[in-house]
Amino acid sequence: MNNFVVSFEILLVSPSVSARFCRHVPFGWECDVTVLVSGFFYPRIFDLSRTKSVIEFHHHGNEWSYEGEHGPTHWHAVYPTCGGEKQSPVHIETHKVFVDHKLTAFEMDGYDQIKNLNMSLTNNGHTVQVDLVGLQPRLRGGGLSHDYQAAQFHFHWGATDDRGSEHALNNKRYPMEMHIVHHSTRYTGVKDAMDKSEGLKVLGFFFEIGEENVEFEKIISHFKEIAHKDDHVEIEATPLRSLLPADLSTYYRYLGSLTTPPCYETVIWTVFKETIKLEIFRHEVKQNLPTEPDIELTDDFRPIQPLNHRNIYTSNINGRTQQLPPVSNPLNSGAVLNAVPTKRRTITMCGSVSVCLSVFAAWIAITESGSGNEWGYEPGIGPSTWSLHYPQCGGSSQSPISVDTASAVLDKNLTAFTFSGYDNVNNISMSMKNNGHTVQIDLTGKLMTISGGGVSDIYRAKQFHFHWGSEDRRGSEHDINDNHFPMEMHVVHYNSKYDTFEDAVNETNGLHVLAFLFEVGTVNHHFDEIIHHFYQIAHKADHVNLTTFPLSGLFPDDLKVYYRYHGSLTTPPCSESVIWTIFKETIKISEDQLMKFRHNVHRNYANETDRDISNDFRPTQHLNHRFVYASDTSAIYKPISASGTLVPSSICILAIIFLLSVFTW
Repeated sequence: MNNFVVSFEILLVSPSVSARFCRHVPFGWECDVTVLVSGFFYPRIFDLSRTKSVIEFHHHGNEWSYEGEHGPTHWHAVYPTCGGEKQSPVHIETHKVFVDHKLTAFEMDGYDQIKNLNMSLTNNGHTVQVDLVGLQPRLRGGGLSHDYQAAQFHFHWGATDDRGSEHALNNKRYPMEMHIVHHSTRYTGVKDAMDKSEGLKVLGFFFEIGEENVEFEKIISHFKEIAHKDDHVEIEATPLRSLLPADLSTYYRYLGSLTTPPCYETVIWTVFKETIKLEIFRHEVKQNLPTEPDIELTDDFRPIQPLNHRNIYTSNINGRTQQLPPVSNPLNSGAVLNAVPTKRRTITMCGSVSVCLSVFAAWIAITESGSGNEWGYEPGIGPSTWSLHYPQCGGSSQSPISVDTASAVLDKNLTAFTFSGYDNVNNISMSMKNNGHTVQIDLTGKLMTISGGGVSDIYRAKQFHFHWGSEDRRGSEHDINDNHFPMEMHVVHYNSKYDTFEDAVNETNGLHVLAFLFEVGTVNHHFDEIIHHFYQIAHKADHVNLTTFPLSGLFPDDLKVYYRYHGSLTTPPCSESVIWTIFKETIKISEDQLMKFRHNVHRNYANETDRDISNDFRPTQHLNHRFVYASDTSAIYKPISASGTLVPSSICILAIIFLLSVFTW
């Protein structure tokens, strides 16, 4: 008798698109996005001479798989987000995690009940999946800002007992991992939530070989009824809590992605320390239809992804160790752990002579520029080179973007903002500085906050700054329908649930930036206090205290109509943690006032040749998988033609016919 170990992962997905639907369409993207990950296990001891394969399924023709030309190393070619900076799974090293006491115990509503809950077991072609239909369990607490609803669970496993789990803990991979996936109750289901920031919540559980698990046996007994791809069966509901370990108090938290295409970076991950025990088992899952030769489904896990700039947190001190513990089955020479090669940044490894020369030129520009900045807007250190030193600048959710008003999606949840303290001048200090990149006004006092606007948290104002061009037709970072503006102002806020801006900058939704576009008009005296002191910040590192003025005075009248999207800082380190709000109504400022921005402040130190700060804007970035939302229908419109009017196509056609008839005659 031989024993085979199965590893197992659960993912909860919306039941809105049922397995029955997927049976009648080609197994492609439409089903993939709803029934995401597959694979199941058969925990038993079998005599190989007497046991016949039980579960079979087809792996050919899928857009993605776990091997060959459609395997994980190629996913990003079809699904670009799979090459992002916040991918999952990751390696959890307990001596490097941070204790976060805000990660409290979970409240699991309905996890111990089966009333009005139905379970549907499906072989979907990647794994076995259990859809939860009816009164679905809910999850709250655990450091979450709102409720999440359970939708589905599934499994991943390996061919041997030293691999199978997707996540690794202290260089160890477990034979199986279970993921329970929930969607935010703000959305109707997983399909609706999967591309929204923090739209999904996944609970991950490791498995170890142990005693018989009666609750899982109830599910396993139905495997013979889903022997082939697209088979499904309704099974007796089991309390979800009965499948989980006893101790749920110690867990790890990080922000990541789906572990299968399309790899959206919208998942709040919780991986529990205590494992689930199962009897010794072997897997009986195949990768073929009944008409094809049997092919085992195994090693259906994605390789470990780089952690990059992210931190991993633990709920209490029991989740942290002082040093990396020894393990009995370490990841083999990092072959499984380091599945994605790290970027090589040395000149000798840059891949080609032309690339090496570009990197070398950038290095010279940095070391020999009088300013000593590692980044800037000038040749050699400009935006095209930022990702060499700040990898996040090459991410998939970068800012600024071009706002296409015709494609904006109306979101009635984008209500009016509540501005607190913006009319106040007491107990607030304003300090203006020239940082070599722009003019920035720092705010102290923590009294100015915003709330509402479709965002559940309160955000504190930290600073505001400007981006402008050398001429009126360019200067803003964002554009509307490919039309740029001469200047743009950013009022930067950080989430009040964090103590400081620095704590918030790398957290999802950690920052909220209000963006205002400028147009040339009459003199705007609300900016006099700023412009009047430019002579005192003429050079880099100069700074001066301003007489505090109401910040609201700088804003336009209509703050109810705006655009919303999720993006990044527009300067290094380009952290993808920003909720962006771009107001439709512009701020008017005179040409003379703009000229003072262009020529009265310089990017160099006082003892160097003056170089004006100008054209301090980053080029627009690809929107990729993101959407732009609008707070009002007046913000959604088709751009007008160059002449200022929309020209109906029928008129154009009639004009052409007329001209042809004239010349023919």
